[in-house]
Amino acid sequence: MYLKELKILNFRKFGEENNVICFVDARSLKKQEEEKVINIAPTTTLIVGKNNSGKTTITKALDKIINSEKFSANDFNYQYLSSLTEQYNKEPEKYIPPYLEFEVVIGTDDGDDDLITNIIPLMSLKDIENSELNVIIKYEVKEQSTFEEKIKNFIEKTKKSIVSNSDIEKQDVVVKLIDVYSLLEIIDSTEFKINYYKKTGEEVQSFKLNKLIEIKSISANNIKSDDCLSKAFNTIVSYRHANLLKPEEQEKLEGSIRALNTQLTTDVANNYSNNINESLGKIETKDRLSVNLRSNLSVGSLFSKMIKYEYIEGSHTIPEDQFGLGYTNLMMIIAELIDYIERYGPAIFSRTNY
Repeated sequence: MYLKELKILNFRKFGEENNVICFVDARSLKKQEEEKVINIAPTTTLIVGKNNSGKTTITKALDKIINSEKFSANDFNYQYLSSLTEQYNKEPEKYIPPYLEFEVVIGTDDGDDDLITNIIPLMSLKDIENSELNVIIKYEVKEQSTFEEKIKNFIEKTKKSIVSNSDIEKQDVVVKLIDVYSLLEIIDSTEFKINYYKKTGEEVQSFKLNKLIEIKSISANNIKSDDCLSKAFNTIVSYRHANLLKPEEQEKLEGSIRALNTQLTTDVANNYSNNINESLGKIETKDRLSVNLRSNLSVGSLFSKMIKYEYIEGSHTIPEDQFGLGYTNLMMIIAELIDYIERYGPAIFSRTNY
């Protein structure tokens, strides 16, 4: 399965027009040896674009609907909310609640039976032969009557304040009963929920989009500490050890660590533990208080604490904390891409060369 299309309605900069994002089918990219084209992963969709082209909005939308996260009032398109308040002011008895809508089109013609079992609730008989499936996700008020009551009460209060304010009547100005900023406050105080629908409009129960799609965001600025690169590459090395090395290679390294732990524990006992316990024995008897120091090396601690990560630029070796912010950011992005490819990339990708 793969993501083919995403339609966004009323979310942030996306309104009712120019709101369909079409994705390139990664499987259609032919691997040409002379051009060295590498398909990162056959079921992966990459979102790449210029600054301020909508990448963040698209990824935020996907992140929220995939992980069923709560939207805030500021996630609603302001022009859309403005049109709602105009309607509330013109027709005070019609309070249509605001909503967000997303339509995800998923390609299903890759024979992934494990994932297809998760979309059965969305399918009808005519969908069996189709190569794509539409999932409609709506972020809607949980209780429409509660929302309508809030709008009604707010408008009534506004009317009373207008009547009691003689200056407004003298100036003969048109006063809005409700504006966008008031509506934002009401939205934030209203309970919403995420609902799933078939393209026919029929609501679907017991379905979650995260059963089909996983989203990974790679930030343009993710420098959190001086050793962030070491941590990033340690994650890659640890994953490779646990999932990509042959069992005999894993056992060889882990056996060496066990032997080193045994030797270090003996050395620590002879040089430190025994002397410490002798000193403690002068304060409290050994049968009541004593310490035992032992070596506790592991694969994870080996790479994170005992391995020094350095970078090569030309003929020079550069410590991590001397790397410039620009290069560190770039290397962090590359590290996250490598980690993603290691976990989800195609079998044809080399596991030993980058």
